[in-house]
Amino acid sequence: MWRDTIRGMTPIELKQVLGSGLLSFPLTDFDAQLRFAPKPYARRLEWLMPYGASALFAAGGTGEFFSLEPAEYAEVMKVAVDTCRGAVPIIAGAGGGTSLAIRYAREAERAGAQGLASGRLVARVGGADPVLTHPFAIATTAPRPPPLGPLRLERRAGRIDGVRFPLGAFERGDPVTTGTRVQLTERLALTLVDAERDRVVQRLSPPGGARELLPAEYAYTLPAGALRALDPGRYAFRAVARSPRGGEPAVVRSEPFTR
Repeated sequence: MWRDTIRGMTPIELKQVLGSGLLSFPLTDFDAQLRFAPKPYARRLEWLMPYGASALFAAGGTGEFFSLEPAEYAEVMKVAVDTCRGAVPIIAGAGGGTSLAIRYAREAERAGAQGLASGRLVARVGGADPVLTHPFAIATTAPRPPPLGPLRLERRAGRIDGVRFPLGAFERGDPVTTGTRVQLTERLALTLVDAERDRVVQRLSPPGGARELLPAEYAYTLPAGALRALDPGRYAFRAVARSPRGGEPAVVRSEPFTR
């Protein structure tokens, strides 16, 4: 039986689920007026669940996705997630034009679906090969920033001369069940700032930031010339780390020090 926390599945966990057994694509039930019929649909899902499918695809290709109104799609997702909660993951179909695909994907996310099934629109001209004309757009939750910090000041001969900090995360797991989890950093910008006004005094990372960083502890030592060039005052190191998936960055400052 799946945990009640199934909604929070990671991509690795979802990948393992999809490769672990039968995938079921249940039909969507309609009434005589061609409107979505929630009660028969819920009974259909309850009937399918005990047969051991590792995931159910709601409103997919065989689930009449293209026959659903947007409001009906939202209802299909709610019925599917509520019916199968804690038992079987729900994978939601999402497609159409870009704006509509985003709307469907957000609706599926709001309902609590564990994943999205998407595709690509293709066109053929005469007998030519298929040409990709438009990728389906997928909306996801805002990604978390990479784990960062704290920023610890490094001292030499009693003086601050650099900073050390952990970045990213690595968690080794069972290769069959949980898998190994790695949180990478797409870009890291390290600066020396005026501690009072938070104004950048010196950029310590390459232009645009250091790229594609693996989880590790990192350290930076200020060149002796840079230390001598600093005016008397209070300073701090500031690190800004961004996820490969975008979203808000992690921003951490060291404790201030006096030069």
